[in-house]
Amino acid sequence: MSDPFGPSQSVANAVTTRPADTRTFGAADTFLQDCVSGAGGTPITAAMMNEWIANLRALLRGNGNLVSGSPVVAESHADAMLLNAVLQLIQRGQAGAAVDVGSADALVCNPTPAWLEYKPFMTLWVAKGANPNATQTPAINVSALGYKSILRADGSPIQPGDLPGSGIFPLTVDANLNLRLGVLPPTQSRIRLTANTTFYVNASTGLDTNNGSASAPWQTRQHAWNFISGLVDLNGYNVKVVLTGTFEDSFLASCPLAGAANGVGALLFKGSSLSTSIAVSGQNAWTAQGGAQFSLDTMTISASGVNAIGIASGEGAIIGYSNITFGACTLAHVDAASGGFAQQTGPVTVTAGAQYHLASVGAGSNINVSGQSLTFSGTPAFSGAFALIQGPSAITANALTTSGSATGTEYEVNFNGYLYLNGQTLPGNASGTTSNGGAVQ
Repeated sequence: MSDPFGPSQSVANAVTTRPADTRTFGAADTFLQDCVSGAGGTPITAAMMNEWIANLRALLRGNGNLVSGSPVVAESHADAMLLNAVLQLIQRGQAGAAVDVGSADALVCNPTPAWLEYKPFMTLWVAKGANPNATQTPAINVSALGYKSILRADGSPIQPGDLPGSGIFPLTVDANLNLRLGVLPPTQSRIRLTANTTFYVNASTGLDTNNGSASAPWQTRQHAWNFISGLVDLNGYNVKVVLTGTFEDSFLASCPLAGAANGVGALLFKGSSLSTSIAVSGQNAWTAQGGAQFSLDTMTISASGVNAIGIASGEGAIIGYSNITFGACTLAHVDAASGGFAQQTGPVTVTAGAQYHLASVGAGSNINVSGQSLTFSGTPAFSGAFALIQGPSAITANALTTSGSATGTEYEVNFNGYLYLNGQTLPGNASGTTSNGGAVQ
């Protein structure tokens, strides 16, 4: 290294250790006065010059060294050294970049120099840790200033996988001092399955920051769906999600699964036992739309609140269900609407009533319980009817085997709805009705 700023070491009294600075400073800025002003010139002290020299050196050497070990800006005594140093600082961008040393959804970055505040339009390029974000609420802590939410560029919530593991992306402070992803969400490489796979969810001991294994289960059904739908390519294989505990959170599946090849069999939510309970207040227990498909097995389902439904399938979604015990639901145990489809694929027990056990409403909606078995425990009451078919929709219930009894009207079929019984009698203590083009065969 050749120092371009200090005096030559051959000059008398040059030293290699900076002497102490004994100057005193006030609040006002001070300036030099030349010798021709009539008052005499301002003395230039060694301490003053040493500070200039130290700051010039810091600027020149601020880029550090290349990987090879040599300085980024050679100290060659060229006139453009400082200009080159500034240009390299801008080009290399080290002050605006940092490596994430936090976790998947709690990023921690410590750029050099450290940020002193979150200020709108400040931008930090982040080299993400190994794991992508798994939730819609990731946050970042820059220079220990406290965690701030990370949002998409338009201010909408981040989606699982938007911040790719080991990816590099810019975050810009917005007017609310949150950080927005400064580019469109990167394409996240999905986990491509090479065999059937099982994940685990435990309502009491799990954490959504876990990896979903048996020893580190997730906590919510929604996180399991978000992870599988957002980050997994099924590649023709099947996924089972084992549920343990009592779940009071809502659930929405809203898209087809990547690489799914086995219809509702591609994704199975299965209770670890019938003590697994989905007991939701104010919302449906299970909702699928937008072409989502999955199956449910071995659990108890109840839903309370206005128009709450146990299993709700709509907008081209398909839900299969088996070994289900239905408790009380406000509107229906099973509902297909707006082109949704629900199919009973195994035995079902009903311990408490609803307005309807089955409700198929809206064009293209369909429920199929043909050839299945249904057991009533106690005498559940259906205040509307056991089955409702409304609009150009259908329910197929031929060869349905029932045991026990229920009260209410067998069926209501109206507005061109269609009920296929083929001689089957549905549960209830009052005959079914048809109106406005409804048909029963």
